Amino acid sequence: MADAWFRRWFGDSYKKLYPHRDTRQAAVQARFVTRQLPVTPEWRILDVGCGAGRHLEWLRAHGFPHCLGLDLSMPLLRDARAAGQAVARGDMRWLPFRAGGFDLVTSFFTSFGYFATFAEDVEALAQMVSLLKPGGYLFLDLINKGHLVKHLVSSDRREVDGAVVEQRRRLEPQSEGPSSMVVKEIDILRPDGSREQYQERVRLYESADILALAARFSLSHEATFGDEAGCAYRGDESPRMALLFRAGAGLAKTLEAARP
Repeated sequence: MADAWFRRWFGDSYKKLYPHRDTRQAAVQARFVTRQLPVTPEWRILDVGCGAGRHLEWLRAHGFPHCLGLDLSMPLLRDARAAGQAVARGDMRWLPFRAGGFDLVTSFFTSFGYFATFAEDVEALAQMVSLLKPGGYLFLDLINKGHLVKHLVSSDRREVDGAVVEQRRRLEPQSEGPSSMVVKEIDILRPDGSREQYQERVRLYESADILALAARFSLSHEATFGDEAGCAYRGDESPRMALLFRAGAGLAKTLEAARP
């Protein structure tokens, strides 16, 4: 656990390599999600994997004061707190909140699928579902596997702030759960000769995989979107697979039965 890739990666170098994940992009996504829901200013909203709080910023600015973020990265949480966002540090496999306390739980920009085992992914999902009120909503924004496989770039090289960044990507078969992970190796060579190396590992879910998991938790599937602006999902043509679910009654019993 101590050497898990996500504990090392989400810091200053990550922010420089993903500058397009900015407040404008987050505003587009947060706006479309709230427009799909009967949301009111009284709703309690939790953003799991909130990072620097980009989506929280839009939500608070547009009349939703009861929103909270959770992330594991201290560098990103410091940014969120500096911007005045309410955030907590924690691991999504052990969410430190009261069961049934939220009207909406969100997971934006592929914050789900990071763990070494499929069972850990299932537990993370169980944790998120457990926080929903009966009738509450869960929004999961995932990589669309079909689109990624069709358009995977095996390697690239570019310059970022004077450093040479080399990235190598591959699909890695898995023996449990969904059949593959996408693995990205990141090599950063700085002008002074120093080198940083990181890795990303994300389990790839197809629509049938995630819908089967949702069924285990008795979540009703409300909609699937194909990009961050809420466009229709069109199979392999869509870059994202963003799913909206709703929790039913009898959630506690369902959760115990659905866990591995």
